[in-house]
Amino acid sequence: MEDAATAEISRTQVWQWLYNAAQLDDGRTIDRSLFREIFAEEMSRIGEEVGQQRFRGGKFELAARLFQETIERNELEEFLTLRAYPYLD
Repeated sequence: MEDAATAEISRTQVWQWLYNAAQLDDGRTIDRSLFREIFAEEMSRIGEEVGQQRFRGGKFELAARLFQETIERNELEEFLTLRAYPYLD
């Protein structure tokens, strides 16, 4: 449950930054382009940390896709977990 709560809080915060065009300390505005750039970097970093075999064999890409889809919607989706339930084994 703690992981789901963390995902919901993180997702909501990132959506708010994107929706409100928040600015980073370095002056860059958070827009879809910047979000996608940073998101790709973080996914690459995760792949390196867990190893490519585990990354490709797990559900990392599915989780990333679900996360990204909810972030890039014009309206805040109520819960990320509702999208993820059909994929639970």
